[in-house]
This record gives sequence, C-alpha cells and structure tokens, in this order.
Amino acid sequence: MNPIKDLTTEDLCRIYHKCNVWEWPSELGEKPKGYDKLPNFPNWFQDLFHITTKHDYVHPIMMSIEKLVSEKELLRYHHIHNLKCTNDEFEMWWFLTEGGAFSGKLKVVEYFSKLLE
Repeated sequence: MNPIKDLTTEDLCRIYHKCNVWEWPSELGEKPKGYDKLPNFPNWFQDLFHITTKHDYVHPIMMSIEKLVSEKELLRYHHIHNLKCTNDEFEMWWFLTEGGAFSGKLKVVEYFSKLLE
C-alpha cells in the first residue's frame, strides 16, 4: 500500500517541501523513532558504517512524489508558499526561465531587450 497515491497535488507538494527541509510530514503518520536526532545526510564516516540518516527516510518519499507530481507543480508550491509569489508571478517566472518557451534559449534580459527594439 502506498499512502501518498491518494493525496492531492497540494498535499504531495507540502509533503515534498517538509521532506526537503528535513521535517517529518504528519500526513505520513508517526515520525520514525529518533528521527529528530539523526544527521540530515551521511558524511563519509556515516556512509562507511551505514549509519541511518534523515535522508534515508525522506529521499524515497521525495522520489515517489516526483513520479506523481510535475517539477512545475513542486516549484509552484515553493514559489507561492515559501517565496510568497502570486500564481501569476510564478507563471511568468516559469515561462521566462525554467520550463517555458525560453528555457535554455534566451536570457530574460535578452528577451525584454528584443521586445524594446
């Protein structure tokens, strides 16, 4: 049984964000015992001795969510809830930078300078 498959996109984005900042999402039930005392991710010593980290718990959750939710929706959540952008501001940012028509083709400054010519 996969508890995240029945959640909304908004819920999945919120869970992804919590995992990304090492918080345990309450939507997934009880926090693993000792979770708050674990290191965030392994260094060479922890890796060598297979010491459990928060990354060991949250990484599989985040990878599952990435299969269900687009990068655009994850970034929309981040921009609206963390950066306090409006949806329109996010859409403009997305269009001009990440995944829109100008992704990797034109810099934003070049785009606007061509409009002014």
